[in-house]
Amino acid sequence: MHHFTPPRPITAAMQQETYGAAEIELDDAPRDYGRANSKPFGRTSLPHGVALIGGFGSYALVVNNISGPGMLDFPQAFQAAGWLPCVLCILGVAAVSAAVACALSDAHASLRKEKASHATNPTSRTRAGRWRARSWKEVQSDSVEFSEMFGAAYGGTIFRGTQFLYFLNLFSQNVAAIVTTAQATDSMVAALFGYSYALNVPHMTIESWEGCKREGCVPFRLAAPGLLLTAGYAFCFLTLGPLGFFTLQENMLAQKISFVLLVALTLQFLAYFVTSPTPSRVALVGPRPWDVVGVVIFNFAFCVTVPAWLNEKVPSVNAKKTIWAACLSSAVAYCLVGWLGGVAIARASDNVLDELTSSLAPTSVRLGGGIFAFAIIGLGVPVYCVLMRYNLRAGGLSEFWSHILAGAGPWAVSWLVYRGHGILEVLSWSGLILNAGIDFIAPMVLVLHSTSTRSNASRFRRGDSLGPHDHARAAMLLMIVVVLVATGLVLKLYEAFNGIGGDIADQVHGDVTPDS
Repeated sequence: MHHFTPPRPITAAMQQETYGAAEIELDDAPRDYGRANSKPFGRTSLPHGVALIGGFGSYALVVNNISGPGMLDFPQAFQAAGWLPCVLCILGVAAVSAAVACALSDAHASLRKEKASHATNPTSRTRAGRWRARSWKEVQSDSVEFSEMFGAAYGGTIFRGTQFLYFLNLFSQNVAAIVTTAQATDSMVAALFGYSYALNVPHMTIESWEGCKREGCVPFRLAAPGLLLTAGYAFCFLTLGPLGFFTLQENMLAQKISFVLLVALTLQFLAYFVTSPTPSRVALVGPRPWDVVGVVIFNFAFCVTVPAWLNEKVPSVNAKKTIWAACLSSAVAYCLVGWLGGVAIARASDNVLDELTSSLAPTSVRLGGGIFAFAIIGLGVPVYCVLMRYNLRAGGLSEFWSHILAGAGPWAVSWLVYRGHGILEVLSWSGLILNAGIDFIAPMVLVLHSTSTRSNASRFRRGDSLGPHDHARAAMLLMIVVVLVATGLVLKLYEAFNGIGGDIADQVHGDVTPDS
């Protein structure tokens, strides 16, 4: 049981208005329930009441959660859809995604204010029942996690349901990201040293792999059956694994490095693309203009990160400006990579990282592709581990089991499915479908509730950051989001079934090259 010292009563001088929503600074309030008290590996935790994520860190964190691995999906989308539908769709979805995130930040600010008010007056009738319904024995801080927002609005059952779906979403994405990063690292090791190696655990033998001879092969696919501890996986686990046991604030140095590498590697890839352009490969309007919708929507899914970031950013950081700046800069990067990659690659795959790390690319580009996988995709893994742990702790799970499930669980599962392409497909699709609900629809449903005139939603408006005048706007944005997400899912399913048919046809005609 954590011992809680009530914060000072909130006064006008303690409030700071930013981006149209009330931000609260409670100097004496612990800001990290289950975080600042967390001491993995016996290290000293951060002091209570300290928000450390500044402007650059905030921008880097949001951009990293938008523009990471998804950037490499766009060359194929530009070839299939044409540059005009792609540019229009990217800019439109960027605006919608930013609006959803900003609306969520408004609801978050209002709820934090009320939570802090309840901490000052725990016997308040407006709140006590809701806190208990969410399994909170005490109000430990003014921080509010993603799943907690739904518990505050709808009660304990919805809170636990949202928490489960949130965890499942991030867990499945993390497993797929770990496997992708480990495989790319093995490819980079093989490219640099001629071979990558793995320990076959059941047989206690050493397996070697000389790298991909074609695009899209899976490392060690043809190795002897059994669980493999590859060099790439071991390196990723030892370097990235411990970061998942830290706080979000303590991961900011890694996120800043990841952002700098993201910019540098994007420029390297763009320079590589412009060396052999063929403009005819990307038409004004392509043969399948609808292909871009699903790609764009699910590459702007970042709302899961927003509440935890808002909890730990310094009050002077303008959340809405940061969100809009991150979305627009990511949109520009998507357009540049999509168009230049589309005109440079004869037949772009659905992940250009395959081309960038294959033997057909120059050594420097292959090295850059490997670094991209590790620094951009890989460094997103600890962030999701942290977010999962935060939400599990908010639900009352012990610190030990939160660390096990959120920090160690994804690594254990990813090791088991390293070579399981079919399982990875299932995980990817589950993450995709859950993304639709968690990152887009659920936040807008919450905002719609928070702007309702019903008495049980009045608590969201205590800080006048949300009100009835926003309800119609929230309803319209929710309709737009539902239409976009539904369209994206349908098109993704259509594309998947067509792809399956194409793969089968290739196998029948003998056009498939076996993995090396």
